[in-house]
Amino acid sequence: MLVITLIECLRKMPNFKRFDRRPFRFPSLNTKGHWLLGVVWPIIGSKGDPYEVEMVDGGFKCTCTGFSVRGQCKHIQQVWDRLGRSCEIGKYYECSSN
Repeated sequence: MLVITLIECLRKMPNFKRFDRRPFRFPSLNTKGHWLLGVVWPIIGSKGDPYEVEMVDGGFKCTCTGFSVRGQCKHIQQVWDRLGRSCEIGKYYECSSN
């Protein structure tokens, strides 16, 4: 039995357009004027596809289909995990003692 997901169907459609979504924001991080602004992190997806996550003024953007459809994705979460949720990411990269 072949099961095709909605995203796979959309990818196969000839007129599939990516929507320009607003950046995904983490409430604890203000990216406006941030020192990592414009940095692009290369991410390899679970199926081996390459994606790019970029920090922009309003948050994070990803080149994957999931982000263009839902406005959030696991690749952005992966970058956030790399940066360290327990760290205060400000002008200087300082970790909290908690």
